[in-house]
Amino acid sequence: MGRQGVLAPCDARDGSSRVTHKSVLNMHRTVLRSGAFACRMHVIDNGGPMDMEHRKTIALDFLRLGRTGDRAGLEGLVTPTARHHNPYFAAGMPALFDAMEAAAKAAPERTSEVKHVVAEGDYVAVHSHVRPRPGDVGVAVVHLFRFEGDLIAELWDVGQPIPVENPNQDGMF
Repeated sequence: MGRQGVLAPCDARDGSSRVTHKSVLNMHRTVLRSGAFACRMHVIDNGGPMDMEHRKTIALDFLRLGRTGDRAGLEGLVTPTARHHNPYFAAGMPALFDAMEAAAKAAPERTSEVKHVVAEGDYVAVHSHVRPRPGDVGVAVVHLFRFEGDLIAELWDVGQPIPVENPNQDGMF
C-alpha cells in the first residue's frame, strides 16, 4: 500500500510501484538544493527503517534551511496545519519562519554541529551545538519533530547555554 508525501521533482515520477530509499533521498535532496518546483510522489511506506531514515533527513534539512533563512524550502517540509511550541514567537509556522529568516540575516556565520539524531515512530530528535558566531561557546539545542507522513506537523525546541567554566569534565556533548 502506498501513500502520498515525499517531495520529488515533478518530471521524476517513477512509473513502478516501488521507489528505493536511495532514490527518494536523492530526489528530496535535489529539490531542496536546487529550489526547483516540487510535487508529490507515490511511495511505498511500510513504516520501517526507510521511513525513519527519511524523516531524519527531512528534520536535518529543515534545520539547515532554517539556518540559511530559506522560507520556501521550509514551507515545503511542513503540513499546512503545522505548529511550533517556541515560547519566544507567536503561534503558527509563519511567525517561526519570520524569526528564522531574521536570524539568518542577523547572524549569517551561525553554525550548527549535529551531535545526535534519533528517530522513533513519528518523532525525530536532533541534538546540536549551535554557535551564533565563530569562537562563541554557544548553546546545546534539542529539536523534537513530530511527523505526519513525510511532513513535519509539530516542532519543539529547547536550548541550554554552555557555561564558559563547566565543572563537568564530560562536557555537554
